[in-house]
Amino acid sequence: MKAGILSLLILGFVLSGCAATGTGGDFYRSGLPKHEYYVGGGVFEYRASEDGHLYLVDTFWDRILVTRPMEKGESCSIGDIEHPNLDTNRLAIYYIPVRQLPEPEVIE
Repeated sequence: MKAGILSLLILGFVLSGCAATGTGGDFYRSGLPKHEYYVGGGVFEYRASEDGHLYLVDTFWDRILVTRPMEKGESCSIGDIEHPNLDTNRLAIYYIPVRQLPEPEVIE
């Protein structure tokens, strides 16, 4: 439950541009994860080395299609992802460990 809430908060930051303010964080100004978090592309199976979030990016449109929280040791493959615009020929996979993600900003 906690991971689900965290992933929704992070997705909100990414979509609103809050995580991409050019402060040298884990995302480019465009909202996409930095290349250092790239772990593969196309048809894939990924096993998390630590808790974090998986990002599936359409490289043609430079758009995040799916984000998914993952726990250490959990695996994810292309067959686990449901998205109407999923084209494995232009898919990039990024993984950002929780320890690297920015703390959610509390707005009062």
